[in-house]
Amino acid sequence: MKRLVLLFTGGTIMMRPGAGGALEPDVYAHDLVAELPVLARIADIDARVVANLDSGDMQLADWVRIARAVHGVLSDESVVGVVVVAVAVFV
Repeated sequence: MKRLVLLFTGGTIMMRPGAGGALEPDVYAHDLVAELPVLARIADIDARVVANLDSGDMQLADWVRIARAVHGVLSDESVVGVVVVAVAVFV
């Protein structure tokens, strides 16, 4: 079966309010795959957390780390695709 890598970077939707109301990391990649079993019908899913940041806290060094992670994933010939999951929710 095809192998697809999901690289999670955090984002508002993967956060929860912590003590004092500040956002903290909460949901992780494996939780999403467990909640959406249909993903397993598309490909073998390899979910990795490369950062766990609120989208507003992303800095240049974080983008470089993500780019390096994508490059590393795509150098593996068994991988047919990579998805960078970075979510921001504005209400």
